[in-house]
Amino acid sequence: MAGEVVTIAKRACVLRLARLAADGTTPAGANNSVVIGGLIEGKVNPVYAETPDTFDFDVCDNVLESEPPVGILRYADMDLACASFDPERMELTNAVTRLTVSTNTRGWVAPAIGPVSSTGISIEMWMSNYVGGLVSATLPYLYGWMPKFAQMRLTERTFTRQRMPEKVIGRCFENAGWGNGPDNLTVVTPTNRIFGFLQTATAPPAIATGYVAVPTQV
Repeated sequence: MAGEVVTIAKRACVLRLARLAADGTTPAGANNSVVIGGLIEGKVNPVYAETPDTFDFDVCDNVLESEPPVGILRYADMDLACASFDPERMELTNAVTRLTVSTNTRGWVAPAIGPVSSTGISIEMWMSNYVGGLVSATLPYLYGWMPKFAQMRLTERTFTRQRMPEKVIGRCFENAGWGNGPDNLTVVTPTNRIFGFLQTATAPPAIATGYVAVPTQV
């Protein structure tokens, strides 16, 4: 391909998680996103279903129909593990209840027993884009986005003397309502697929403590 450059993505250092409304949009609000670091590991695994394997023949062993299975992309399983204790992040990713003392965040409690009902979040991440062993001078970032991360669940928690990461698992879906995202930055068309990646010169937002406001979507 003309103009193709071999690049290597490293260091997913900045993530933005933004709350979704029922229609998949990113509603404006002071408590509707977080910008975090501290990612230990994130995995995305596309999930496919297959049509039936059809093979029929007559009594003389003549093949009447031969149709191999066809893969159908349905969604992607995703899990995130972060190093820090972050109640605002946990509230967005798991619909837990955040605990405050004199308006200061102090912790969280698990959701009530019952069906998982969160409308989901979008996830954006910024990675370093390396060319020839160095960060690209013109396109220093590889920007990735998942416009809908839903059906989020808590995972096992092991209490030891070692680091105890905060983990969450869920599923990525297409989201036609996501548009140009929580920061009104047009990426590419279409942006509504289960995930996508783009080399860019646009720097990530600054990592912040607590919630970050989302502007009105345009």
